[in-house]
Amino acid sequence: MADDVFDGTAIYERIGANSVATGLADHVAAAAEATALSSRLDAQGFSRYRLILDVTDIGSATEITVMARGSTVAEPAVETPADWHPNDEIDSVDTATGISSHYPYQNAIQLHAGAQRRALTFEVHDPWLSFLIWADGADCKAAAYVRRID
Repeated sequence: MADDVFDGTAIYERIGANSVATGLADHVAAAAEATALSSRLDAQGFSRYRLILDVTDIGSATEITVMARGSTVAEPAVETPADWHPNDEIDSVDTATGISSHYPYQNAIQLHAGAQRRALTFEVHDPWLSFLIWADGADCKAAAYVRRID
């Protein structure tokens, strides 16, 4: 995906292609795959974004995974993983040791047969926002759109 910047002039702005990246093991692999990358969003002055996925064909996919990324780099490039970090993280505490492990927060969206629209809301923590979007099966087609909430 080109490193276009969301300009906020449309109510919903298209940020993702029609084909969804497939065959990726995790967010690390997704960050290296051009078809998994959304445009970067200038999120300064906003606290939340609404992401809409218009799924037109699920192909052999059973779920689409979405991960929001944030950046504090002055001009982050969507295709440069070092410019980005997980927008949110979750932790898992080992009850035996008390040690907490942190993991990127990812949304796994279960798909059903046919066309469908899915919506997710993300809080913004950094000046820039981008999304990684990938499916677990081949030939999944979806377009991604965003809207600033506040």
